Amino acid sequence: MKMSDEIHELSLSQVGDTYASLRIIDARADAGMLQSIKTFGQMTPVVCLKTDGGNELVDGFKRLRALKLLKAETLKCVFVVAQPSVGKARIIQLNQASRSISDIEEALVLRSLHRQEGLSQVEISVLLGRGKSWVCRRISLIEKLSDSVQEHIRLGLISTSVGRAFSPLPRGNQKEVLDAVLKHHLGKRAVEKLVRQLMARPTSQWSTILYNAWSCDSPETVAEQQPCDKFSGQLKSLLRLQKSVILSAQEALESDHSVSGLLLEKALTSTQSLESLVSRILHEKILEV
Repeated sequence: MKMSDEIHELSLSQVGDTYASLRIIDARADAGMLQSIKTFGQMTPVVCLKTDGGNELVDGFKRLRALKLLKAETLKCVFVVAQPSVGKARIIQLNQASRSISDIEEALVLRSLHRQEGLSQVEISVLLGRGKSWVCRRISLIEKLSDSVQEHIRLGLISTSVGRAFSPLPRGNQKEVLDAVLKHHLGKRAVEKLVRQLMARPTSQWSTILYNAWSCDSPETVAEQQPCDKFSGQLKSLLRLQKSVILSAQEALESDHSVSGLLLEKALTSTQSLESLVSRILHEKILEV
């Protein structure tokens, strides 16, 4: 797959973001990109792939979101020369050197190449220059996660490390565990501990364990962290909840129709969770003092 050296200037409406579902939203990275483009303009062109449906973005999703928020009319773009069926592989290739793509994102791309584009795991391994076992492990990782867990990871509402901890659980039971994790704002270690407890017990006892899921965030777990990181998991949850509220508000403002009850419910739920988390952090800070 070759990259064109010629830089084009395209209208934002000419660039599709279908592949955005294969990348994870990072609120802080988005904020940094927004500030950078606001101050210096678009310094690096995005990368697009020509398909039958038009130009599809394969790299530069943060830049595209920032330009949309800034009401820009055009963007700088270079094109990758490839068949649409394998163009998605460029998402991995363009981000591996800088290590700006997570294993979950790699898994999303590989599964899409395998399930949607019909490429075999051997073909994908040759395309990316990786072993077949690597492709198989990545695809297996994402397919062990329920749709709900995957969506929360993609929206940045839970971290990739927390999402990965769900993989030992049956897909059909992950939603109720996810609800408990979000309710009690559990971090990676606490979720791993919770999953170990659940896997050691019959599913008939899971409701009791999940009701007391907060106990997995034990003093021992907190003690293992550095003092400056004691509340980092909760503060990261604050940022993720803030992103959820912002996304809901933006969606409502950009809607041409009246705001739906679903959008209002989503925003309200996120706001209530935010208030609950703030209260918990303040309470623990007071106890610490």
